[in-house]
Amino acid sequence: MRSLQAKLQLILKAKFNPEYLEIIDDTYKHQGHLNTPYLEETHFTVFIVSQDFQAISRLERHQRIMTVLREFFETQLHALSIKALTPAEYQKFFEIDGAPQKHLLQS
Repeated sequence: MRSLQAKLQLILKAKFNPEYLEIIDDTYKHQGHLNTPYLEETHFTVFIVSQDFQAISRLERHQRIMTVLREFFETQLHALSIKALTPAEYQKFFEIDGAPQKHLLQS
């Protein structure tokens, strides 16, 4: 059986054809405050860079991602932090000399 993180990755890759995709399991930050039978893989941060986000608002980007992942919120997924950028936005805000600056993703 695949992990939830792996399932999210497959779906987001298929739907948005990202140039960059990172999914971080943040569940450990939220231990003990959930009313859920799941103890693992309940909170994630999705950082996705895709040309599909060109000319649409940040809100619409989030809505599209949430719609694609809706079925997981009905079961195990409790929270999702989303950073969805176009390639140009990513380059402008998150690269220095062509290298991704991962510490900026955690803000």
